[in-house]
Amino acid sequence: MAHGSTAEAPAGPVKPRLRLGSAVMLVFALLSLPPLFFVLIYGQRRNEAAIVASLDRQLHVTQVQSVEAVSNLVGAVGKVLAVVGHVVASDPAYFRTEDSYGLLWQGLVSADQIDAVYVSFENGYHRVVTRLDDDRRGANPLIPQAANWHASYVDDFSTGSLRSRHRRFSAEWPTFLGPGFSVPTTFDVRTTAHYVAAKQTHHLAVGDPYINPETGAPVMGIGWPVMRRGQFIGFVGAGMTLNVVSAYLRDHRVSAHSVTCIIDQEGRVIAHPDPTAGLQVVAGQKVFKRVHELTDRRLVEAMAYRQRARMAPVRFVASTGDELSVASAPFPTAFGKQWEIMIVAPTDDFVGDLKATNRAVSTIIMLLILSELVLIYFLARNLSRHIETISNRFQAIRALDFVDSPAEPSRIGEIAELQNGFRLLVNALGSFAKFVPLGVVRQFVSSGHAIVPGVEAKVVTIFFCDLEGFSSRSETMQPDDLLDQLTEYFSAITTAIAQEGGTIDKFIGDAVMALWGAPTSSEDHSLRACAAAVRAKRRMEDLCQSWMAEGRPVMRMRIGLHTAEVLVGNIGSVERLSYTAIGDGVNVASRLEGVNKLFGTTICISDSIQEALGDQIVARPLRTLTVKGRSQDIMVSELLGLSGQDDPEVAARPDEIAIATRSAVAVSRRLLGDVAGCITEYRAILDDHPGDSTTQLLLDEVLTEGRHQQAPSPS
Repeated sequence: MAHGSTAEAPAGPVKPRLRLGSAVMLVFALLSLPPLFFVLIYGQRRNEAAIVASLDRQLHVTQVQSVEAVSNLVGAVGKVLAVVGHVVASDPAYFRTEDSYGLLWQGLVSADQIDAVYVSFENGYHRVVTRLDDDRRGANPLIPQAANWHASYVDDFSTGSLRSRHRRFSAEWPTFLGPGFSVPTTFDVRTTAHYVAAKQTHHLAVGDPYINPETGAPVMGIGWPVMRRGQFIGFVGAGMTLNVVSAYLRDHRVSAHSVTCIIDQEGRVIAHPDPTAGLQVVAGQKVFKRVHELTDRRLVEAMAYRQRARMAPVRFVASTGDELSVASAPFPTAFGKQWEIMIVAPTDDFVGDLKATNRAVSTIIMLLILSELVLIYFLARNLSRHIETISNRFQAIRALDFVDSPAEPSRIGEIAELQNGFRLLVNALGSFAKFVPLGVVRQFVSSGHAIVPGVEAKVVTIFFCDLEGFSSRSETMQPDDLLDQLTEYFSAITTAIAQEGGTIDKFIGDAVMALWGAPTSSEDHSLRACAAAVRAKRRMEDLCQSWMAEGRPVMRMRIGLHTAEVLVGNIGSVERLSYTAIGDGVNVASRLEGVNKLFGTTICISDSIQEALGDQIVARPLRTLTVKGRSQDIMVSELLGLSGQDDPEVAARPDEIAIATRSAVAVSRRLLGDVAGCITEYRAILDDHPGDSTTQLLLDEVLTEGRHQQAPSPS
């Protein structure tokens, strides 16, 4: 405090200490947890590294196998074409007959990936056998719906404008369905890429993939040159469907959520596990998508890593947050196409089970550790529970909880003595708190310092309360009856004060003195003091109703409130102290309590409270008064309630608000010398509230003043 109200205790501040149970658990945790976590994490990392290495090997193997599979698919077609090509070279004329359809059909059905087999000559003659599906059957209404095979030939160029394609159809080979039909054509197979390549290289030629206009499916042309006497006379060609490649990529994926695709040198997706995923419609025509046009963002992001992923898989974290492993490898030069195969696989497909197992193992270990900690805790708790009980009670005393809960006596002598000594301490402090304000006790207990005389200047709100006519009434009542009613009265007042955080300074007979803002500072001490006063008033009204119903005497209460700077602290001698407030403000609060007798009011407040709270309270201004011991007048008001409150015990009632509002107008007129206007306002209040004795008293005062002003002065 400002003038040294406390003295240092002999002992210095106590450092925080661990509880026994916590200390035992901490030692166990420090000794056991780090090794366990090290072993667990080390094992997880080693296992994950081994699985990732296995993933890299699987990616490489899948790359090689996929390239070999595609090469084998093309190679198988090439072998079929080579066989047919040798037959054509030995007898070209045979392929101008319908009997040659049988050989072409056998080549067609020799491999699932072959969509069509055909023989074409330099003179434009062309003979073909193709498979028929729903797309092809639907492309032309003249095609029988039962047909599964299509056979046709195209006239050579010598027929000129009469050159036509002569088409026949079969449901079960070699039986044809009717005579078929012919359509004019300008088709020139010599312009196709695989024909040109076969003619130039005299070797098996693989053309660029394209979209079959009849089926809408991706296919690739493959051609075998036909040489007769060292001269190129034509070629044997085949349409290889890339859907077979897509099916292979789908059925031979490296993991459940991986994707493998084949990309050409232009970035087009030649084959994808989902054949439709790699195609799009542009200007009414199906075309191959480029990688950056795919909806699967994993492939798009992986494309940026393909240069680093040539033969050594790399890993990166995709925008989805998943770690992806990427492997990319080119097709061999002998294949004849600048294609590459790219595999993208989520790493969790391989290490996900391991991670789940690691999480399960970690959970089991943590549960075991937790179980051990709980067991150790209860063992330590069993040993230290008596000491901890006393320690907890010390903490309760800091919160001013002096209820001594029964504890099982310890069988250890020293602890039993400690329990008995602590019980005596609790009883002593509990008794002490009944005679000293709780705020002072709280400071005494929490600070650890001895209390010595000393005061400080603080702005506080002082509350005085007593019973009207108590002295004379006490002479006529039986002591027991008087004590019962006095106890009920004090209970009503003290609970209202405690509810609003006030500090009871002292009891003086039937009077109560309380403080707000000391010893604990509070920004809203004036408002809380007003709330306590209104609560006390309304609880006393209820109590009087109860006394009246029981036939007991009714006692009227009076309260005075004032906010001012006073001296608060420990006052007295070194041997005996009292926490209280002294100063002019205390005297004013006491005088205001007595002013209630003059106006017949219950709660009188000073202008300092009115100015501090403004419209937060509802108060009826009375008039200015000269308080004994002060040279300046103060405006005294009657506190009726609080404004804007939901609590009905403190909220001002509508009639109180109306009285306060009109009284303010009346007092304002009175201060301005407008006696007539003041009288009018007071009479208006009495018209609405005829039983308001305070307004009647004020009206009588104003009427008396008015008569004195009108009386002629002596000559």
